[in-house]
Amino acid sequence: MSLTSEQDTLQDSTEKRYLPRWKAQVQVAYKLDDDPLMHSGTTKNISCSGACISTSTNLTPFQKIQLTITFTNNSFITVKGYVVWLKMSTQENDIGISFINTGKDNQNKILQYVSTLDHVKLQNHWFEGWD
Repeated sequence: MSLTSEQDTLQDSTEKRYLPRWKAQVQVAYKLDDDPLMHSGTTKNISCSGACISTSTNLTPFQKIQLTITFTNNSFITVKGYVVWLKMSTQENDIGISFINTGKDNQNKILQYVSTLDHVKLQNHWFEGWD
């Protein structure tokens, strides 16, 4: 696990999503629906509803994908999703993935993982405005 910024775990301090994206770099193995090969990359951020991954593979919008995201040696999830957006470059491509039917067990594993990154920021996000 590699944390991009220890002081700013949220992707953006003005993040207003119900399920915020958390900056984290973890390993991802994935398979595309129309390709039998396994590919790899790393997450740039993750939430219970999606992730941004960095990879050298060229993908297309709405392409279906199955990902195995490894948080630690003993903690991983396997989820299905599809490509929402992409930012192509000559070396690495950033791919926005929306998860499909994540499931409670996988959501719990994601939340357990991000709570280890910055428990206080996670708590403050969920209870913002509860004075």
